[in-house]
Amino acid sequence: MTGGFHTDGLAARLKEQGIAYAVVSPAIKEVPNDNRYFDQMRGEVSWRLYFRPQNGKIDLYDAFARATTERLLAADSVQR
Repeated sequence: MTGGFHTDGLAARLKEQGIAYAVVSPAIKEVPNDNRYFDQMRGEVSWRLYFRPQNGKIDLYDAFARATTERLLAADSVQR
């Protein structure tokens, strides 16, 4: 699975290698006014406080998983 800017290059490489592929594109009639996509790309997410730079990189899955686990455990303790 790929999206947007990578589709043409990946399709060309698959075609060169004789690998069957399909391109599926959404029919977008208008772009929503909210900027959630751009916010996400800039790291403006509710779990950004869980970012831990290691070797110049941030493991986004780890940050999201830790934030989600902490919030679920906090919600569970409130319900008890």
